[in-house]
Amino acid sequence: MMREEILELAALAETPEEKLCVLRECLQAATLRSLHEAGAFGSLCLTGDSAARFAGGSPHHAADLEFRLVDKKDYKPERWLFAVKRRLRFMGLDARIAFARKLSAHSGWVKVTGLLPEELGFKISIDITPLAAEATKVALADMAGECFGLRYIHDRITG
Repeated sequence: MMREEILELAALAETPEEKLCVLRECLQAATLRSLHEAGAFGSLCLTGDSAARFAGGSPHHAADLEFRLVDKKDYKPERWLFAVKRRLRFMGLDARIAFARKLSAHSGWVKVTGLLPEELGFKISIDITPLAAEATKVALADMAGECFGLRYIHDRITG
């Protein structure tokens, strides 16, 4: 999906809050597709409200993307976030990415200007406490003009 298509989709929103959710979801879906294409779901799984929305089809929008580490072997978050930035720029968006490594969690921030008068963004949280791959599931998501596969875990999702 390109910038103009995202703005057209957001224009259908009935309230400013709904417009914000639609715009953020488009950015998150593009991010998840980029992560899928970069092979990130070999090392990560989506959790929490983000998993409920993108893997389970929950009607509630996720403010941020939450992940859990499954395999440290090919864990390359800086490379993945560079791919996200490249994809968002290809879509015609002015994107900035930041990343920080801490002991128990790593965090990234995706910020985009030009869709709203103010900056629009979301946080990417990665809990680096290893999770057994057997506890995860795989889903195909088709949301906000993007199609991608993802690994997830969430106790409220069935299937």
